[in-house]
Amino acid sequence: MLVKIVLSIIDTEHLNFDTDVKLTADEFRQMVYDNFKKNDKAIDAYTRGIRYRNPYARDIEDVQVKENKYQEYECECQIMDVKKHEVNEEWLNSYAENGNMFLMIMNFNPTEMEPDAESEIRFWKDDSERVLTMKDDYGNELSDILKLKYLPTRTFKLLTENNSEYILENCKLVENRSNEKFPYCFVIIIEKIRY
Repeated sequence: MLVKIVLSIIDTEHLNFDTDVKLTADEFRQMVYDNFKKNDKAIDAYTRGIRYRNPYARDIEDVQVKENKYQEYECECQIMDVKKHEVNEEWLNSYAENGNMFLMIMNFNPTEMEPDAESEIRFWKDDSERVLTMKDDYGNELSDILKLKYLPTRTFKLLTENNSEYILENCKLVENRSNEKFPYCFVIIIEKIRY
């Protein structure tokens, strides 16, 4: 079944580091130093954590945390069961109703991907492959249970042609089936699906 997968990615294009002032290297260095001196006690309190009773811990409230903004990207994707049979909405609904984990093949179309979405998928693939090929301290391959524990998760929104919307929660890439023709083809395990 051909679907759209929606990725939520931190919007890096609207992060604004511009000071609206042209600074020389010395002025910039002084600005960074002054900013550090202004917040050093709060940073110190934060890095020490709760372990120590810190008289400067109250200063941490002065640090402003900026909320991240997210950009959504739609990617064309072919989904199949692990035997490469076409699936339909009934198949998705059955897993949504019974709440069981399940495996699915996702084959992303790279020609229809935005560069940021493709980078995000590639990072997820690379991080997953590191875990799947990881060895323990004795040079032995990790057990499947440990691999599942350490695999990075993603949550996707899935849109069908009939405008049905599903949320695929805690997806883990368990097998990379990519090749030259299909560079982003993965078997994923989905913890839960909602609609």
